[in-house]
Amino acid sequence: MKYLYYNPIEVPEKIHIVSKAFGLDITYAANNSGNKPISFSELFAIADLECFDAVVVYLSPHEQSYYKNKKSAIEGFSVVGWVDLKDFYNGGGYLDDHIIKLHEAI
Repeated sequence: MKYLYYNPIEVPEKIHIVSKAFGLDITYAANNSGNKPISFSELFAIADLECFDAVVVYLSPHEQSYYKNKKSAIEGFSVVGWVDLKDFYNGGGYLDDHIIKLHEAI
């Protein structure tokens, strides 16, 4: 599985959470979320739970997100668009990472 890194002070633009167990299928914008989870740490915690089928976030260039195939890799790949956090490990904030080369999103 890949590791997702992000700007730790930003939140995803849009969030989509699905849980068949809870009958939940919601999409919301972070700036209009009420008390719904918006931080990456909250969303990754939800994604780790088996009762949630999808925790999908929309990442714009503003979030400066990228993934690496291994935690120790020195190359990363920019991420822009919808991604399911269930497909990634939480790499954490990019300020704690040591990346040498970043490939642009396709």
